[in-house]
Amino acid sequence: MLKKIKVKSGRNDRQVVLFEKHKDHPSGQAFVSQPDRVYEVAETPLVLKRLSQNWLVRVEQKAAVKKAAPKAKSVSEAAEK
Repeated sequence: MLKKIKVKSGRNDRQVVLFEKHKDHPSGQAFVSQPDRVYEVAETPLVLKRLSQNWLVRVEQKAAVKKAAPKAKSVSEAAEK
């Protein structure tokens, strides 16, 4: 089993930079297209090639974790204060 890594698109548009079927990818395939989204993929030869071409950018584990935004107050909750 290959190591899993976090990546995102190296492009600024929504062009597909990786589509690969491989048993080690989560769900058996990897699809990467959006630069503002982090994807988990297996470190396959194609993934390594896309990384070297800068089509994919490796994302550090800590950077991939996003905290949820605080829940917005409803109009009635805001009016009570």
